[in-house]
Amino acid sequence: MLSFDPVYPITDSGNRRGWSHRRLARCFLEAGVRLFQVREKALADRVLLEELAEIRRLCRGRARFVVNDRLDLALAGGADGVHLGQDDLPAAAARRWLGPDAIIGLSTHDPDQFQAALEAPIDYVALGPIFPTSTKPDAHPAVGLETLAR
Repeated sequence: MLSFDPVYPITDSGNRRGWSHRRLARCFLEAGVRLFQVREKALADRVLLEELAEIRRLCRGRARFVVNDRLDLALAGGADGVHLGQDDLPAAAARRWLGPDAIIGLSTHDPDQFQAALEAPIDYVALGPIFPTSTKPDAHPAVGLETLAR
């Protein structure tokens, strides 16, 4: 069974400082983070793959990372797994490609999706957003603390 730290950082090239994924990964590693997600919606695949290869090198023996949405880049970049959304590749297919030791996470946005995720071959479930956010333009409506508590 996997154990996770209480903080699960996510990189994004659209961050306020404009830092690259590899620079953010270095910061996470210096802070002692042992698992993080690389999330990218804008970079060309070739550029992201170069960053993933460098992140793989930085993480070796220190931490693990997953790639958001992109099973192909997770495999090509040597990531430890993938984080999937509701409209992405089904978790069972990702598990077949990645194998039993990979980390697979799944985003959910309501109690029904959360319950369904508990039956999927995944390692963790994300629920949210809990609060309204402006950091993700296509964010689902906030589920609130009451839903989180349930």
